[in-house]
Amino acid sequence: MLKNNKKIFFSQNRHLCSMLVFLCCCFLFFSQASFARLDRSQNQLRRNIYSYLVANNAEKEIIRHFKNYQFDKNRPVSGSCYGLAVSWLRSMWLQIQPNAYEDPRYDNDWFKSTVDLIASWDGERELSSEEKLEFKRFISQIDFLQINQPELRKGNPFDFFVDTTGKNLRKVYSISGSFDKHHLMNLLGRDDFIREGDPVLIFSRYHATALFKRQDVWYYFDSTSSSGASVYARYVREDHMVDDILESNGLETYSTSPISLYVFSSEERTYPAQSEVFDELFDADRLGRLSSFDVPYDDWDAGLVMAIVTNCLESAKYYLSRVADVNARDSKGLVPIMHAAKAGDLDMINLLLDKGADDSIETTLGFNAGFFACFYGNVEAAKILKKGPVTRYAYLLGLCKNVIDSYYFVALDYVDAFLNLLGENDDSPY
Repeated sequence: MLKNNKKIFFSQNRHLCSMLVFLCCCFLFFSQASFARLDRSQNQLRRNIYSYLVANNAEKEIIRHFKNYQFDKNRPVSGSCYGLAVSWLRSMWLQIQPNAYEDPRYDNDWFKSTVDLIASWDGERELSSEEKLEFKRFISQIDFLQINQPELRKGNPFDFFVDTTGKNLRKVYSISGSFDKHHLMNLLGRDDFIREGDPVLIFSRYHATALFKRQDVWYYFDSTSSSGASVYARYVREDHMVDDILESNGLETYSTSPISLYVFSSEERTYPAQSEVFDELFDADRLGRLSSFDVPYDDWDAGLVMAIVTNCLESAKYYLSRVADVNARDSKGLVPIMHAAKAGDLDMINLLLDKGADDSIETTLGFNAGFFACFYGNVEAAKILKKGPVTRYAYLLGLCKNVIDSYYFVALDYVDAFLNLLGENDDSPY
């Protein structure tokens, strides 16, 4: 009787049973696919690069550059997000350039294949000579870009940004401020801001991502994502893209957060004045209320600091016209001139001094702007800033830091600066 009932049930519900079997098969298939998905995040790349360097007895300095001390997502490590983002941008740009005689052609096809090679390596398989060569090329490129981040932020050109026809890719525009989702949507929607084929670097305080637009399609790169680059069609998923930009940089969606955008191009472009852009992005009445320098990520002055640390001079000028106190301290006790001294941008330092910044202000430990300039190896900046009681020890501290971080060639610069300091008299600017 029970057997007959089962037969009746299955005969009457055969379509339902077929659907259940189909759904189970789909579940098993996609479960296997998710487990087999290749992790292309920077942590995975850095792990495998570190294993490769150790296995091949590379120099200790470069090994240390790729060593991850921990992988806790809530505690950022000194990673390679900047180097990876710039390398990806360059590859996207080269992908649309005329194919000439460069070998290898460092376009996006090369970037993706090399990332897949490194990410999929199990650390044990013997690499072929061609694969080892691709490892070396990728490592040297990422390490070069990561180390030279300060110079590249200032817009200083390198041969790295010249394509096979002699075109030079350079920074042509930058804007920095406290933006929320609405602001970024409006900014990215401007026809006079980002053009087709112009790479865009995006900075938050502790992360760098990249954006590229081609044929009305947005390509976004986040080195912490397991998939690497994502594709966003304009006017269809642009809002999703902005959500991901904010989320991947650890920023809130609907509150203002410090963020900077650098636009690169090999063509002559005309861009709108910063005051015009900001006036259109922000409501004038709201600007007057954003004057508390102590509230992180939710104030007008946080935009000024972001403009300073990312060398956005025009953005800083606009913010300075609206900041009540150019010598107000942030939540860490630092004033804007100290951030400028750490960045080492002479034009930014002179701008702040002209606007009334006091470079004699000290932290609770007695560190003034001159100390930070020395500690970060910005010798020329230190020359125009006032010295303090502990400033002369900044070079020694900076030397120790760079030796610990294995930046030996930078440490040598500190030795030279300190020896010059010893030869100065009491009227020395240090």
